[in-house]
Amino acid sequence: MRSHIIGVAGPSSSLKSELAKQLVQRLPGTSIVSLDSYYRGMEEIPLQERKKVNFDHPDSLDWELLHEHLLAIAAGRAFDEPVYSFADYARTAETRRIEPTGFLIVEGLFVLYWPELRAMLDTKVYVQTRPETCYHRRLTRDVAERGRTPQSVR
Repeated sequence: MRSHIIGVAGPSSSLKSELAKQLVQRLPGTSIVSLDSYYRGMEEIPLQERKKVNFDHPDSLDWELLHEHLLAIAAGRAFDEPVYSFADYARTAETRRIEPTGFLIVEGLFVLYWPELRAMLDTKVYVQTRPETCYHRRLTRDVAERGRTPQSVR
């Protein structure tokens, strides 16, 4: 089965994940792959150093693994998506199995950044949200859900 791949991009906290969840409810047989799962693990780096990494840069993502996984799904093969811990700034030992489905949503900040990924997308969506709205949502989310301090978010 060849999945119809939908890319959802936009600023941090612009509600990309929420749009993807809404699409899953409306499109039967849909899976979501989040770019957040592909942050580089960096377990070999001390935690205090990991906290200094700029996660709002494409280099913070393991593009090569994501590309390999999307090539697999495009060929009708399942893959194991990594699970990332924002509290530990590291990948966990867990994975989430992604099976070929009618629709696959790839959502994240840099979904439209890599030309190879853009070429794989059947549908491209950019979520535009006012920067001040994104900032306040991110501040609230990162403190409540990701164990960050308001100072570290700012």
